[in-house]
Amino acid sequence: MPEPACTHMFVAADGMLAEYLCHVELLDLTEARAVALHAIHRDHPRWDCLVRTATERYTRDSQPGSGEIAPTAAQSGRVGNPP
Repeated sequence: MPEPACTHMFVAADGMLAEYLCHVELLDLTEARAVALHAIHRDHPRWDCLVRTATERYTRDSQPGSGEIAPTAAQSGRVGNPP
């Protein structure tokens, strides 16, 4: 049976569906939740688990010196003025 042309499903990163489903896009992912979801999905094949790929990308990109632009304060959930 051929795969559907459009297979993107979006779920809240802090919901239970993100823990059980692999073929979903994550909404409102935070660093803490990325670490937790990666621990849950770590044994899944990288090519077959969008959640594992997204959590690896998020944690890699949020590290200083990774060569990528880190999330802004608003994206990472930090608000207010720096000390």
